[in-house]
Amino acid sequence: MVLGLPAMQAELNWIWLSHASENGERADFKKKLQLGFNPEKAMLQLTCDNGAELFLNEKKAASNSDWNQPVSVDVTKMLQKGQNDLLVRAINHGGPAGLILRLTLQKPDGSTKVIETGSDWQASPAGQNEWRQAVVVGKYGDHPWGKVLNNASKAENTALTGVQTLPGFESEEIYRVPKIRQGSWVGMTVDPMGRLITCDQNGGFYRGEVTGQEVTFERLRIEYNGKPFTGAHGVLYAFESLYVFINERNDHAHGLYRLRDTNQDDNFDQVRLLQAFRASGEHGVHSIVLSPDQSSLYLVAGNHSKLPPAYASRPLKEAWKEDHLLPRMWDGNGHARGVLAPGGFIMKTDPEAKKLELIAHGFRNQFDVAFNALGDMFSFDADMEWDLGMPWYRPTRVNHVVSGADFGWRSGSGKWPGYYPDSLPTTVDIGVGSPVGVCSGIGAKFPAKYQHAIYINDWTYGTMYAVHLEPKGASYVGIKEEFISGRPLPLTDLLIHPKDGHMYFLVGGRGTQSALHRVTYVGDAPTNQAKAQAKTVEAHLRQGLEKLHSAQSSPQAVEEAWPYLSHEDRHVRHAARVAIERQDTGLWRRKALSETVPLAAVEALVALSRTEEKSFQPAILSALHRLRLDSMGKSLKLATLRAYQLCLIRMGQPSTEMTEALIHALSPLYPSRDNDLDRELCQLLLFLGDPRATGRTVHQLLIAGDAHQPVDNAQKLARNSGYAQAAYATHKSRPNLQQIALAFHLRSITTGWSPELRKSYFSWFPTARAWKGGASFDKFIENVRAEALANVKDATERSRLDQASTVEVSLDAGLTAPEGPGRLWTVEGAVEAFAGASEQVDLKRGKNLFQATACASCHRFAGEGGAVGPDLTGISSRYSIKDLFENIIEPSRIISDQYGSTVVTLKDGSEIIGRLAGETDAYLQMLTNPLLPEETIRIAMEDVADQRAHDISAMPSGLINALNPEEVVDLVSYLLSGGLEQN
Repeated sequence: MVLGLPAMQAELNWIWLSHASENGERADFKKKLQLGFNPEKAMLQLTCDNGAELFLNEKKAASNSDWNQPVSVDVTKMLQKGQNDLLVRAINHGGPAGLILRLTLQKPDGSTKVIETGSDWQASPAGQNEWRQAVVVGKYGDHPWGKVLNNASKAENTALTGVQTLPGFESEEIYRVPKIRQGSWVGMTVDPMGRLITCDQNGGFYRGEVTGQEVTFERLRIEYNGKPFTGAHGVLYAFESLYVFINERNDHAHGLYRLRDTNQDDNFDQVRLLQAFRASGEHGVHSIVLSPDQSSLYLVAGNHSKLPPAYASRPLKEAWKEDHLLPRMWDGNGHARGVLAPGGFIMKTDPEAKKLELIAHGFRNQFDVAFNALGDMFSFDADMEWDLGMPWYRPTRVNHVVSGADFGWRSGSGKWPGYYPDSLPTTVDIGVGSPVGVCSGIGAKFPAKYQHAIYINDWTYGTMYAVHLEPKGASYVGIKEEFISGRPLPLTDLLIHPKDGHMYFLVGGRGTQSALHRVTYVGDAPTNQAKAQAKTVEAHLRQGLEKLHSAQSSPQAVEEAWPYLSHEDRHVRHAARVAIERQDTGLWRRKALSETVPLAAVEALVALSRTEEKSFQPAILSALHRLRLDSMGKSLKLATLRAYQLCLIRMGQPSTEMTEALIHALSPLYPSRDNDLDRELCQLLLFLGDPRATGRTVHQLLIAGDAHQPVDNAQKLARNSGYAQAAYATHKSRPNLQQIALAFHLRSITTGWSPELRKSYFSWFPTARAWKGGASFDKFIENVRAEALANVKDATERSRLDQASTVEVSLDAGLTAPEGPGRLWTVEGAVEAFAGASEQVDLKRGKNLFQATACASCHRFAGEGGAVGPDLTGISSRYSIKDLFENIIEPSRIISDQYGSTVVTLKDGSEIIGRLAGETDAYLQMLTNPLLPEETIRIAMEDVADQRAHDISAMPSGLINALNPEEVVDLVSYLLSGGLEQN
């Protein structure tokens, strides 16, 4: 007989305490098994609605957390001749309850014995020792369970599969959390006796010793208002108390609690709510962290948390707004719709939470923070993975959290770029992921480099990073290093134990199997306490200015902060601006309007726009207008454009005279050949109503290049290939972020359009619809199209554009897209790749790439292709390799007068940009849309006010960025061959 197909036995049944089960009901089941032999093989199958743990002879043998996924376990070595005790601890989470088990034993003579659940088992309410006959609640195969054991799979360690560490470090699992009894852990802290206290995301609290060989955790019996105290995200032991952030379930008010042991019996008998928060779920209130001087608490809350009304003392004015010049678009799938600034925040408070200070905001969902040895705070903030492929996507990021910072999270499309002067940039970009625990390496028995590191946990991709930070100016520069990784390894919290100097980390969360791990250093490098990093002069300056953030308004504070508005260090300028905003504007308004140093003037006028009333708009705009944008470097130019935007956002449309002056100053700068500058100039000019802005932006939309970068590294993405599908799709299709940004800005504009411009604009959408991104990508693109279409008043034209913009675009039969991975190609890099290539090239693949990358739609080659650009057949005799790559990668460097574009300014002030296809005394014939090279428009000469050559090529830059080095070599080799294989 084959093991697993047993001989006929008593019928296999589902059992429970009774036919009527309750939500949360726990039950124990047992059976004594007398064996007259040592089994040759023993296989056990088990499942329970909703979960169970099995013990054989007082040793854990199996666990099951989902009745749809039964387990199959080899228990041969756990059984013995004579008496064996089977014990199952089970739980029900609502609906029908039932346990089913089959144990198949192979005897020495080859026959089998089968033990199955039935009425001969004993049952008792959990922990009550009131044993009685188990109740059969169904036969195997009955509804709703069916023949579920047929799907039993071998039990595996789901919390640990091949944990990888850096050389010299070792990671070991020291405690497997019994899921049915102790849940899924997300937070932990250390008490004065060195014991770990942990919290279950949807359950209670547990405490255990980790110093001995046997690690055990027991539940802390904590009640509040007569109910079990449950649902914490974060815990901290400080000030002889256990602080808890309750965020899940609805048994208690969500918020910050303080638990104390008032009768010294080693139990927390006093539970007090210090501060309620309107927050819940995975974007609610999270962690509590002790300040470096051990006098205060820092509270960390995600973007679905509301600021408590009790906060009154704060280091910054409540000056935040959404601050979008053109309309924002909410997420197409509804995530965070209607959630406004300040977003996620960090607060500081005293041990009794009587004084709450808002320190920083503008996060998406930072779960935790940590301080380095210099006392600086760092967070690990979440991305919005649904935004992948959109220009506003921001990867998960480590932020140096300073006083008064707004890190620019706004819902939907509204996220700010890091160059805005009213925000601060990322310190280290990490990539896709789900940020959870953060800790410092202070106190670790690790080499000095790793004592200085900040450690951050990514739940989704099972990766812990050591982030190595070097002081630079008033902030830091850093690099990430994968410290721990695994598949699966759903990391949650971590800490350095003050008693032994080892790192401890948890896996768990969202109901997954939890475990506690210990990381030790076993290498040869010294682990004595590391020498502290040196604090920079700029850091001292910043911290001195931050002391003014809580000061009362005074002329002295203004005088002290003002000189640093022009400091070369951005974090020093930020600290000075926040200090100035804290003071009454009457003390510094005149200084701001008369400041002549451009850097200081921009910072001061940003502050004034954020804090002053509308009547001061003319003065602010006049002060900005005096600055020479054309003489500024890029970063100052971007800051100045943002200052203009803030004044217009906060104070509205300016006077007609001022509007015309602003257009006159800004319009000559657009387009600028820089994508960041063009995004900001585009918004300003469209908002102001520049009659040329719509046409220029449509033209840029059709030709703008973009430097696509991989979303993340393939090794990391492979740790969770399911979550990574959007990242893979984005990288493969390479959406053009600049073009999407320009199309997005144009969608709400109702002026400056002609039928030809609208046709060109909507002809872009089929290309965009072929790109891929995150879960909201398709809906964002479609919503842009729909909103723009709604602005077309003529029903016939709207219907025609609707049809034209929904055409499916696909490669011609027989063509294949580039394989990549691509890169941001430079002329020097491309020349080097070509020079280092082997002599074996694939001209057939080169021809495919020439057509698949749309080169053939504009250029004629070997007798085929378009005629928008020059014929490329004879380029091998006209260009060197470097010249050829310059023309491909930097097409606007040299523009042939035969193929350059012309800017035609009409008498109504609007512009038409395209290639002249014909000219008579009566009209101009122009090709304006490279996506529709067969179509031209006719312009009456009587409407033309001016013509000039356009200094930007109609050929998009970055066309070869989708190609890998081998593909670049094949494409260029094909071009050099003239289409002849023998060449």
